[in-house]
This record gives sequence, C-alpha cells and structure tokens, in this order.
Amino acid sequence: MNMFIQLIVASNELLKLHQNIRDAMKRQVKTSMTTHERVWKIANVKTEVIFGSPKNRCRGVGICKVMTLSAIQETNRPIAYLSVNKGGRVKFDFLKETITEAMLKMHFKDDLFVVVDEFQFTDILLKRLDRKALRIANGIYEVKQTERFLSVVF
Repeated sequence: MNMFIQLIVASNELLKLHQNIRDAMKRQVKTSMTTHERVWKIANVKTEVIFGSPKNRCRGVGICKVMTLSAIQETNRPIAYLSVNKGGRVKFDFLKETITEAMLKMHFKDDLFVVVDEFQFTDILLKRLDRKALRIANGIYEVKQTERFLSVVF
C-alpha cells in the first residue's frame, strides 16, 4: 500500500512539472509573437499581387502591381499580406494556397524572389501604409516558407 501512495505522489509531481513546462513554452511563444507584431505589424494590408516587371507590361519576374483587397472581395490572383516595419523594410506574406505551381517555379524558385525593375507603391497603398514614399529596389531576395506563407522581406 505504501508503494502505491508513493506512486500517486510521484505521478502528481510529474503532472505539475509537465504543466509548468507547457506554461513556460506558451509564454515563450507569446513573447516571440509580440516581438514579431512590434516589428512587422506597423501596417498590415491584404493585397492582390500581379507578378512581372512594371517596365515590361507585367511580363517576367518581380512585382508589377499591388492592389488592396477588401475582406469580401474574391480574386484568382496571388494574395499577400503587406507590412512595413519602423525602418521602412517591406514584407510580403504570400498565401501559399493562392500561388500556382507555375508561379512557384517562376517567382519563388530555389527560395529566391527576383525583382528586375524597381517597384514604386501607389498613393493609395502609401496612404494605407501611412508612408510618404516606399519602393522595392531591384535585387534578389530570400524567400522564407512556413506552413501557410511564402514570405519575402525587401
């Protein structure tokens, strides 16, 4: 009987330890999310993106057009959440479910996103992002993948 009581006490202590570890992990995730929000959620706009070069009638690679999307508007084009940090860096979080296989091969090949011609944001987007000027310079940018998004920081 004494061994049975010791087993119950040890089991309860193990459950408490497990709960403490879970609570600590939740706090850590919550902290990192809060840090991410402070850095990137200065402005967060749902957009529709047309890939291509603005100087080549939206052909080729890069970002040709970016338009805001209302919550009820539907589109068959790629959707990305656009955000800007305090330093003026632009981030697109492209919803993977809106990216076709062909787009993936052309625009996100080898986890790289190429911008051939500089992209200038429209006045409407600048106002939504609370910016006076904003651009994406030509260059090659790294693509980071998560379960739901292809993210590019310019």
